[in-house]
Amino acid sequence: MVHEKSEHVSWRKLETGRSILLDLRSGRYYTLNETATTIWERLTSGASLEDVTEQVQRMFEADVPTVAADVRTLTDLLLERGFLRRTARSMHEQAEQTDEVEVSSEPYVAPMMEEHEAIEQITASGSGGDYYDGGGYHYWYPN
Repeated sequence: MVHEKSEHVSWRKLETGRSILLDLRSGRYYTLNETATTIWERLTSGASLEDVTEQVQRMFEADVPTVAADVRTLTDLLLERGFLRRTARSMHEQAEQTDEVEVSSEPYVAPMMEEHEAIEQITASGSGGDYYDGGGYHYWYPN
């Protein structure tokens, strides 16, 4: 079983390595730290939980039981919020995932997802961030 991003979620990775998830249904946005962003990217690219755990553990050279628990906790939260959904993929598709992992010079930090108040709709771009035009609504992504 693997995961994919839900249609009502917009996602953007920031230059800092952190990322923002926007729930287009509620207007609420969520920030992910670098570790959570790495997990999100791997999960939404079709990697299994085991592969994500292994890749994050190798990337940060962290303790396997800790990383496994953290990956499971974040994945469960993303599923609970409806940002991810489970999907079945063939063995052939799963085998195409890469094992290459770039080792991070940063120490392992537990993945975190912070929830923020609903963002306000804006009607013009250039309001101190990027925006997403979704069905007549414009959503602001803070810089």
